[in-house]
Amino acid sequence: MTNHQFISRLAIPVNTALLILLIVPVLTGILLSHQQQNRLMTELTAETQKLQAHRQAAETILTRQRAFASQPQQQEPEKLAGLALIGKAWSSDIALLSLELDANQQRVRVEVVAHSLDALLDFVSRLQDTSARVGLEHHQTETSLSEPWKIRATLNLEYSHAS
Repeated sequence: MTNHQFISRLAIPVNTALLILLIVPVLTGILLSHQQQNRLMTELTAETQKLQAHRQAAETILTRQRAFASQPQQQEPEKLAGLALIGKAWSSDIALLSLELDANQQRVRVEVVAHSLDALLDFVSRLQDTSARVGLEHHQTETSLSEPWKIRATLNLEYSHAS
């Protein structure tokens, strides 16, 4: 029998193997960095487009606001005269619950709450001072409301003869 001696040789020299082991992670890192940079550039482009669209919308709104502000404003439109009367008589001790405006009939029905009966009657008196015809439909003490609101009332106003 013959004795054979086999010596195993690496197919790749050790230096080359070490070089490959060092280059592969670096190349992977470079590739991932490049992909992240591309993703960020895509996001930046999309956000820049959104910003441009928002700026254009803001400019359009500003242009419309300037155009509206430059139009001559009516001092007190007839259809809103009832609201103007209520606004003149308003005070901080009255809160509005509902309002029904019939501008054609020149009538307003208002449901309010007040701090006290005196506050409600003062509000009615101020409304009457505006030359509107004011009717107190009903009022009641309300216990279900939170403080400071104690009185609920419904008022009817006719302002056709108001100045």
